[in-house]
Amino acid sequence: MTTKDEVSWSTMIVGFAHNGSFDEAFGFFRELTSVGMRANEVSLTGVLSAWAQSGAFEFGKVLHRYIEKAGLGLIVSASNALLDTYSRCGNVDMARSVFNWMMNDKNVIS
Repeated sequence: MTTKDEVSWSTMIVGFAHNGSFDEAFGFFRELTSVGMRANEVSLTGVLSAWAQSGAFEFGKVLHRYIEKAGLGLIVSASNALLDTYSRCGNVDMARSVFNWMMNDKNVIS
């Protein structure tokens, strides 16, 4: 593609995550941020899904910092995906921390 937008980036990340190609999902997410684009709700939940399925805890810590720094933690679906990811990775303390941090933004999924 000559022009890549947030939809094309998100589609690739989610597609790789759904097909078990976690390294590719992580790579596309890194590339998305390195070209100056901002992650959106779809790309975030896609890469978080890849993280949850792969158990790549170190990448996850970097991703969590990115979400907080960019102010994307206010997106309820991203926070819910963080909860799911930390729970699947066995880090219940971090899941509880994210849950408490969400304050009034929780929904039934949270």
